[in-house]
Amino acid sequence: MDLPSGPPPRCARRRAGPPRTGRHALQDFRDLLISFGEKPDGAKLSSRGAHVQHRDLADLLVADEGVGRSRPELLIVTHALPDVVPFTAVAPHMTGRLGGRAANFAIGQQGLAAPFTALRIASAYHRSGRAAEVVIAVLEQTTLPTSFRWSRRPR
Repeated sequence: MDLPSGPPPRCARRRAGPPRTGRHALQDFRDLLISFGEKPDGAKLSSRGAHVQHRDLADLLVADEGVGRSRPELLIVTHALPDVVPFTAVAPHMTGRLGGRAANFAIGQQGLAAPFTALRIASAYHRSGRAAEVVIAVLEQTTLPTSFRWSRRPR
């Protein structure tokens, strides 16, 4: 893939601190998971991880001087794991914080390949003249409301 000419890429990396109080609700998780035959584990959920939402991570990125000055025409949010509290559309939220003019969407359910898909899409937008400035936000957190069952696949 040829890298597009244009402004040099700017990067920002932020780590989120302790959670804000009241950021997750056990009942919301119950409602989400019941259709999958799962139950949230309240004890594990309250004792593990920082409970940082994708919105929190996006806000930290926007607070960074390099990203915060951007006024992109395209904004792509990517993640391998779902948001711990999936009740905010993060791409439109972040677009609003960056001037409100960007086309925006998220790429999920591609695992760790999602950022690479975002790079290809950003390159295509740039080559076609549809976006001179693009922001790609790779958001990951590690607190989930259920335990994953790691088992061996049958051979």
